[in-house]
Amino acid sequence: MKRTELYGKEASNYTKSKREGKQGYLQKDVCETDRYGRLLRLVWLDVPTDLMDEYEIRKNV
Repeated sequence: MKRTELYGKEASNYTKSKREGKQGYLQKDVCETDRYGRLLRLVWLDVPTDLMDEYEIRKNV
């Protein structure tokens, strides 16, 4: 049986609704994987111009 995290389905549906029909860009996080071996990536809908600009990062959430 596949284990589903609390609110996992809701989080998945929300993400799909924001991404559907759009091109996304992946950026590697500081670590390759989390403690469970899952890949860690940041997903951008627009290529950021300044990765250190907190305003730019937050407006894309």
